[in-house]
Amino acid sequence: RRVSEDSGENSRNTMEHLTAALKRGGVLTTKRVEEVLRIVDRKNFVDRVNEGESYVDAPSPIGHGQTISAPHMHAFALERLADRLKEGAKVLDVGRS
Repeated sequence: RRVSEDSGENSRNTMEHLTAALKRGGVLTTKRVEEVLRIVDRKNFVDRVNEGESYVDAPSPIGHGQTISAPHMHAFALERLADRLKEGAKVLDVGRS
């Protein structure tokens, strides 16, 4: 489910605020997943043209007609995997068109 977060001023557009919105919306339930989402900056995975939308809970273009999933989808997937992931594990999210 999508969690709305008003875009507001640029200072509000951070992973910190996006993560807080996902937590308030009940998407984030484990501390470990919350910490990971605060650390991994979504801006690094979004097309520079759309960088201003990095912290909106919606799919964002990443180039070549493809998008990165909305943050709530990543959070949901990580929550489902949380009890199976060990410290230092990496997760690869592969989508399809």
